[in-house]
Amino acid sequence: MTLDGLIWAVSQGLGIKHYPNRTAELQAQVEALASTRMRLVLDEAQFGLYMRHAGHFGAGIEYLRDIAERGNTYVILICHASEKANFYDSKHIRTRIGHQVEMVDASLADTAAFVRELCDVPVDDEVAAIVHRQTSGKYRLVENAIGTLEQMARMKGVDRLCAADIKGTRLVVDHEEGLIPRAIRPDKSGRKGIVATLKGTK
Repeated sequence: MTLDGLIWAVSQGLGIKHYPNRTAELQAQVEALASTRMRLVLDEAQFGLYMRHAGHFGAGIEYLRDIAERGNTYVILICHASEKANFYDSKHIRTRIGHQVEMVDASLADTAAFVRELCDVPVDDEVAAIVHRQTSGKYRLVENAIGTLEQMARMKGVDRLCAADIKGTRLVVDHEEGLIPRAIRPDKSGRKGIVATLKGTK
């Protein structure tokens, strides 16, 4: 995303029109933030660091900081732990970060609340427990599981799901499992065979 793309996305999120004049658009965004006290949330926030404007590093982060300060609100930056150190390369940016929170996997109760709030189909507590067990509380996997539950309900023609409806069903596929190394060695005939090393199997 470019800085112009970020500015457009902020306007869209605030429900204001896109101005051809950047100064006018910034002012409209500030007024909307001041009146609604909405928070700005930038996921994959490291990309805001890579944006440059007039030769300056971190133009996306700086833009959000500017309108948030003028609008008397906050910017919430979300990134993977491996990207966090990049925000400390610039004193201008790191001195404006007021608080850090480490996100952890959701508990069973959090997963159940997440599923109840976002799933279009009502589910019972046992279904939420199955979602938690299969996802280990990882938010992206919980979202994927919710999509699977909704699809299953449509296919079955039901308006709610219980544990019996999803018995034996794998609700998510964690693609990170495919990143676990495998050892490849020749078999007795000289052909290469694959020996799985997933989860310590031989």
